[in-house]
Amino acid sequence: MANLEIHLPKELTIRPQPLVTLAGLDSKRNADHRIIADAFTLNRRQDRLPLNFQVRPTDHDYPHASPPRQSYEFFHPRGILKTGWMEKHLQVIPSVCVLFFDLDWDTEQWTERVQECLSKLQCIRTSLSGRNTRVALVLLQSKTRSPLGSDDLLASERAA
Repeated sequence: MANLEIHLPKELTIRPQPLVTLAGLDSKRNADHRIIADAFTLNRRQDRLPLNFQVRPTDHDYPHASPPRQSYEFFHPRGILKTGWMEKHLQVIPSVCVLFFDLDWDTEQWTERVQECLSKLQCIRTSLSGRNTRVALVLLQSKTRSPLGSDDLLASERAA
């Protein structure tokens, strides 16, 4: 009997790694952002979950979700999966999108910075609408001191 070679797509032969996007990191201009991005993407140990981390800009345009079918009456399936479905869900559409934002508790432009953070967060949510993507926010602070328990009442109030 002759050997039959079965050619499977790359996505079906490797272990799937969910996509996690890191938004808001400017690793070219900010050394702290570069350290954070490298901590996620480089030297992942084997005992950790296999995840695919990608740094993307905050205003990245993700593919829009197609509306659900109203009726399946005349629908004729042409296979189990669409051709690019695995690649799209492993390389393009994230499972989790993490927004990193620089915001110190004692900054003078507190309300403007909060509004900027909210607008970036809303931009991400809008571009991922219709998807089952989780969105997380990480506030980066340049000072290591916690405002809780400090003498600065305004910073303590903002942190609470």
